[in-house]
Amino acid sequence: MYWNLQLQVPLVACPRRRELESRLKGLGGEVTTTLRRSPWVTVWIPDDVVVEAVLSLPGVLRVEMDTPCENCVLAPVETAWVLEAIELHQAHQITRGSGIRVAVLDTGVSSHPALSRANLAYVESLIDYEGPQDLQGHGTAMTGLVVQVAPEVELACLKVLDNRGTGRWSSVAKGLERAGDLKSQVAVMALGGVDSSMMVEDALRDFAAHGGVPVAAAGNKGRSLDFPGSSNYVVAAAAVDSEGRPATFSAVGAGPERPDVAAPGVGVTVAALGGGYKQTGGTSVSTAIVGGCIALFFASHPGVRRLASVRTDIKWGVPLPAVLVEMRKALALTSIPLPVSPLRVGYGLVSANNLVRNLTVSTEAIE
Repeated sequence: MYWNLQLQVPLVACPRRRELESRLKGLGGEVTTTLRRSPWVTVWIPDDVVVEAVLSLPGVLRVEMDTPCENCVLAPVETAWVLEAIELHQAHQITRGSGIRVAVLDTGVSSHPALSRANLAYVESLIDYEGPQDLQGHGTAMTGLVVQVAPEVELACLKVLDNRGTGRWSSVAKGLERAGDLKSQVAVMALGGVDSSMMVEDALRDFAAHGGVPVAAAGNKGRSLDFPGSSNYVVAAAAVDSEGRPATFSAVGAGPERPDVAAPGVGVTVAALGGGYKQTGGTSVSTAIVGGCIALFFASHPGVRRLASVRTDIKWGVPLPAVLVEMRKALALTSIPLPVSPLRVGYGLVSANNLVRNLTVSTEAIE
């Protein structure tokens, strides 16, 4: 069984590291994943070891099961919906995303004509037993959507889900840390799970604190938001159809734990393995589109990327990293209103054109 352990300090700086590793070995376990900036490790321990034994390891403050997560895409559907709904052509007259790096945390990426001109700056696997090639198709489809919205961004395709489209939170946390190391401004996370993870929450906080905006899927089960879409450290994307109606599968929020914005998520054409295309839907699709729009926003508002400190968030009412707060304000001011409860669609339908043209954001330089 895999467990995520929160330590007092990162393992590399832990004064009782040898004792911890020795006692862990005595339980028949081993460390499988280590984060460098956050005080979290993932360990494998035999199923018959009780949780109290894990909690008693030296330097351990908290434990959580390393539960599964998966991508948020649905089976192909019949109706097509073009990306003009987000006013992309007008936005491209201003910027196409040059100078921005987007990390796509997914099933990897495979070659495809839709990516022939894409700047695949980094292609890496954070799953030990699989290479970076996408054999499932989801990562290639999401990368293709990001490129369609923001064709001149640099891409860091980080494989955190396996070739079945599933994974563990420890791989996602490691992917976020790697995205931060690569100085990515946006992290596209078209994935989710029922169980939350403090390990991932800390990684999200760290990514946002260093000037990045994580974008996550609201979820496809038509009920409360999946994690990490429910986190206050992400921009959560809901799905709507070509009429602006919430997709029946798109998650419904409660209080501040609701989507931030909606994007096309029904009948969207995406890149398929083998070089072809297909139509599909899901809040994964919406997430990739919103991630591309945020990249365009960063490219046209470079001062936002240098915001420092924390500010009170308009949605959650608590201090959060300033870049994330200003991004949420921008979405609130520029999204196209929809005659639907914000518990379904947040601030409305994302508009790439409004984001890049119609917003003035206060900025401050990092010291």
